[in-house]
Amino acid sequence: MFKQKQTIGIASITKNRVKNLIPSILTWLELKEVSVINIFDFASDMPIYGALKRYSILDDKRVNVFRTEKREPFHRTKFWNIAISATETEKILKLDSDYKIHPQFLNYHPLRSTSLFYAGNWKTARVKNESFLHGLVYSGRKNFLDVGGYNERLTGYGWEDDDIYQRMKDNGCEYLDISYDYAYH
Repeated sequence: MFKQKQTIGIASITKNRVKNLIPSILTWLELKEVSVINIFDFASDMPIYGALKRYSILDDKRVNVFRTEKREPFHRTKFWNIAISATETEKILKLDSDYKIHPQFLNYHPLRSTSLFYAGNWKTARVKNESFLHGLVYSGRKNFLDVGGYNERLTGYGWEDDDIYQRMKDNGCEYLDISYDYAYH
């Protein structure tokens, strides 16, 4: 029996961050192990689809853009859950639209077991800018789904990452800090 190659997908959400997204996504495209990049555009004033098309980023068939036109509050946890659910790969790399990833990130963050996940940790940041990588997560998709995804009762900024990390740990997952040598804000 042949073992199926594990797939890795990137999930990202954005609202009015196209200037940050373009240089970031160029680094994501360097990750050859990634089979899909799903970006959820939450009613940006300038739709990101057009900008990605102008820069020929959509020529890469791994890139998908989802968009909502609803003018409701930017409910981050809800849209993270949608983006992660739409990324039907075995592993998820959850990235904010302004995170840049080194081409060797995946090699230096091996998911050697299904219960392991890597995440940013503001407490171990060497400089303030690294503390903004707290939302970066690399994990098996099942780990997100087994705890019900992001807590959608948390509607503002902050705490949603700490909350899901704790629930994943409580569910038996091992949490390792990312190496700040391979991710940038």
